[in-house]
Amino acid sequence: MICLKNNNKNKQGFNIVEIVVVVAISAALLGSLGISAYYFQRNSLNIEQIGQELASEIRVLQSKILAVQDVNGSIPKAIVIELKSGQDVVTHYIRYSGGTCNYYHSQNMDILNKLENIIISPAASVYISYISPSADFVATSSTLKPSFIYRASDRSCNPTGSVIPSGLITINLNNGSQDYYVKIDAKNGSVTPTPNL
Repeated sequence: MICLKNNNKNKQGFNIVEIVVVVAISAALLGSLGISAYYFQRNSLNIEQIGQELASEIRVLQSKILAVQDVNGSIPKAIVIELKSGQDVVTHYIRYSGGTCNYYHSQNMDILNKLENIIISPAASVYISYISPSADFVATSSTLKPSFIYRASDRSCNPTGSVIPSGLITINLNNGSQDYYVKIDAKNGSVTPTPNL
């Protein structure tokens, strides 16, 4: 009679403990990659939302000046959006009273508290003015808020200062790991939010 001897000692393989350890390590690595991808995607959507909201708010301000809406008890002759690198976006309202054009109301847009930084170009300080009733748009660069002079021909208040004649004004929104851009055409004031520079 022939006896077959079962010799498992010479076979090479993995025992159940080794397999469980490998599966656990693989699951932990895949989980951490998934969490990183989730947070990156969430931050990406968050900064895009902030950029879209800023562009929308600028468009609302354009509409507000064209619709000649009352703001704090007075109809503004101009709305100025103050853009400064490293500072929050501020809206100023200009009215004509007592023979002069002057600032009468300011409002912070509270964007910087949602971001790491805001970078403005082509200059560190840009003032965007939407003017009523002429529907003019003027972009100026200066370290100080522009002065306004009254133009009797169309009863409007117009900014003084170094006018940016053409090109793009870029608002770079940064959340620490990503950038999103809001571009404003210096010639006509059109606003375009975009993830690309």
